[in-house]
Amino acid sequence: MILAWHLAEKNITFPKTLNPAHMADNLAALDVKLTQAEIAAINEIPQAPYYVVPDEPPAFTTTVMDYSQQA
Repeated sequence: MILAWHLAEKNITFPKTLNPAHMADNLAALDVKLTQAEIAAINEIPQAPYYVVPDEPPAFTTTVMDYSQQA
């Protein structure tokens, strides 16, 4: 169902499996036609971001290193 939703939303997906049964399930998603109501219901499920990009980079990425003092 989720793969069918991604396809309906025109999202790029890379389903990966070596299991033949899972491959068949992934291909079967091409035949699933979700209604607009089903798509809207899935879109309304609350989601938390996987990763939040900070406004400022961490200090260690902007610190100038002085390698002239190395022994």
